[in-house]
Amino acid sequence: KNYITAVLLLFQPALYAQNSAVKRLDNSRISAAEIDATVERLIKAGKIEGVSIAIINDNKVAYKKAYGFKDKEKGLLLDTSTVVYAASFSKAAFGYINMRLWQKGLIDIDKPLAKMIKKPLTAYGDYAEVEKDERWKKITPRMCLSHTTGLPNLWWLNVKTGERDTSLKNRIYFEPGSRYAYSGEGLKLLQKIEQDVLGRDLEEIAREELFDPAGMTRTSYVWQYEYEPNSAVGYDEQGKSGGKLRSGKSGAAGSMLTTISDYARFMTYVLQGKGLQPKYYHEMI
Repeated sequence: KNYITAVLLLFQPALYAQNSAVKRLDNSRISAAEIDATVERLIKAGKIEGVSIAIINDNKVAYKKAYGFKDKEKGLLLDTSTVVYAASFSKAAFGYINMRLWQKGLIDIDKPLAKMIKKPLTAYGDYAEVEKDERWKKITPRMCLSHTTGLPNLWWLNVKTGERDTSLKNRIYFEPGSRYAYSGEGLKLLQKIEQDVLGRDLEEIAREELFDPAGMTRTSYVWQYEYEPNSAVGYDEQGKSGGKLRSGKSGAAGSMLTTISDYARFMTYVLQGKGLQPKYYHEMI
């Protein structure tokens, strides 16, 4: 039954673009047939198992379609309701959620994290090196959200000859706030502290501040049992299946599971300025 539904969804005309062309960034037009031809050419050239796209025009979804497989070995086709691992797309949602928390007065994005917590920093994880560095007391939620903390991306990615290189462990690499360097660790730290201060898990906060209001019914920071029948297998660059990523706990930096339909809802929700007063919207953008 799920297979039949997927086939029908894949080969029906793409949603929203059945009778009109879609605008490009330069305001020229592209037809649904041209979009399909382009995507299919790129899938073939890149040896991609499956991809979903959504194109937004004038803050609304103008085109949405899935191509290829959610499970190539079983011949199961991807559709626009298929749950996929969203990886670092998780971060953008976390940014919006923080604007909501700030708007409600639950956090202050310019208040140093050191003034938010009542515990030693090491109570939140492997932050011994960070805690030794007095500069950590300057780090604020704004710095975490804008990747200017001086923390690494993900410290456990620093691997040398098969073992962790302790010289590259979780520490501050530059003066907080002085420059940009992509950092998942900054968001992870902010999440841990906010969960402790607010007494709630990110998943619960996200559902209240974003997922439910935006109608993102198939999005979560943790794996949900009901996703199993229509969820995608991941593949590496050699086309080898890695199975399904079932996030066991919420992670602001990269545990989200979502669909192209839901993430497009999030994007249009933000573009339309929903849920945020102008001050907070402009601060986020």
